[in-house]
Amino acid sequence: MKEHKVQKNFQRIESKYLVDAKTMTALEKEFSQHLVPDDYPVSTISNLYFDNADYDLVEDSLARLHGREKVRMRTYDAKPKADSFAFLEIKKKILEVGHKYRFVADMADIIRYVAHPTNARPDANPELQLTLLELQRRYVALKPMMFIGYKRHSYRGIEDPKVRVTIDREVVYRNYDLDLTAGRYGEPLVDDDQVILEIKVNGDQPDWMVEILNRYQVEEISFSKYGRAYSKTLEASEARLAL
Repeated sequence: MKEHKVQKNFQRIESKYLVDAKTMTALEKEFSQHLVPDDYPVSTISNLYFDNADYDLVEDSLARLHGREKVRMRTYDAKPKADSFAFLEIKKKILEVGHKYRFVADMADIIRYVAHPTNARPDANPELQLTLLELQRRYVALKPMMFIGYKRHSYRGIEDPKVRVTIDREVVYRNYDLDLTAGRYGEPLVDDDQVILEIKVNGDQPDWMVEILNRYQVEEISFSKYGRAYSKTLEASEARLAL
C-alpha cells in the first residue's frame, strides 16, 4: 500500500495543562494576538491505544520507564469506516523531549502490522519499525486496549509557525468496543468544565506565552490521556468489586 505524504518524525517539547472552561476562553482571547488557526483548525480525533492484556506498557509509562512509550492508531475522520486511513504512531520521551514516529495505512492493515512487525513493510517508517519490534519483544501480543476520542482546536504561532497549541474538549474513553468505526463515545476523561491544553515547541516557550500563562496562574502538569484512562478504568473496576 502506498504511503501518504506525511511528516514521519517529530521532536519537540510538549507541555500539558488542565484548564477550566472560563480560563480557557480568556486564554484563547489572549493567544489570538500571537496564534492563528492551523491548516486543520478543527478536528474530531479517535485513538486506539495498543498494550498487552496486562496493561504492562501503560504501567511502565506511568512508572516513567523506557521513555514513557505509547503506541496508538489515530484517525481524524469524524465517522471512520473500515477502509479509512489512519496513522500508526509511537511516542516516547528521551531527556524530556518528545519523539513521535508515524506512518499511514488503512486501519485493518495497521492492526495486523502491530501484531506482526517482523513482516517488514517497504513503506514503513524505519524508526517506527525498529521501535515497534522492540516493544513487541518486551511486551508481546500488543493489541487495541483503550479507545480515547475528543474534539480538537489547533493553532500555530504567527511569528514562529513551529509553536503549536491544541485544545481538546469532550474527551471520552472506553476499554470495550475497541473499534474506531464504533463511534466516539464513552466515559468522560476529565471534568465537564475542563479542557486539555497542550503547547508544543522546539525549544523554550516564547516570552509572550510564558507571561500569559503566569498571569492566569496556569501551571503545567504531568498528564497522559492513556494513563488517566487506565487509572480511571482501574478505579471503576475496584469500585465494582467493593459492592
